[in-house]
Amino acid sequence: MPAILPGMHAGRFIFAQLLDLLSRYEFNKCVGRYDGNRRVRSFSCWDQFLVMLFAQLTYRESLRDIESCLRAFPKQLYHLGIRGVVSRSTLADANENRSWRIWADFAMTLIAHARRLYAGEPVAGGIPAPVFPGAHRKKFELEQLIPKVRDGIDSMSGKLFKL
Repeated sequence: MPAILPGMHAGRFIFAQLLDLLSRYEFNKCVGRYDGNRRVRSFSCWDQFLVMLFAQLTYRESLRDIESCLRAFPKQLYHLGIRGVVSRSTLADANENRSWRIWADFAMTLIAHARRLYAGEPVAGGIPAPVFPGAHRKKFELEQLIPKVRDGIDSMSGKLFKL
């Protein structure tokens, strides 16, 4: 095994660690419910989700911006979970043709999961009561990677939003 030189990346990308928190099984149920992968050859719903998640987390503003950012480091795409180079037209077609209900259902699944993690926490903050074994570890991971959402109020900005 080659020695790791100073400045070389030795662990997993944070994006890949974030994906560990997401249930692929629940995602596939949402895709199957609306037949999202019908007539798809290479760019699956999961690939589309990974690209759009990457775009959201890195503040990409357009399809051209997403494409150029992903093409800047093509060898790292595999380690992020993205299976191949994504073209602008493929992403545009997928965004246009796939049902928005897939993403809405998966978002509701994630919100339900986050609410279970925060179920024992008092409204004013403080030490949370464990809801299930490992809740403290998962809660810490979620706090580090995604903003907390509770009862329609974004705690990062304090603004109300509709679910």
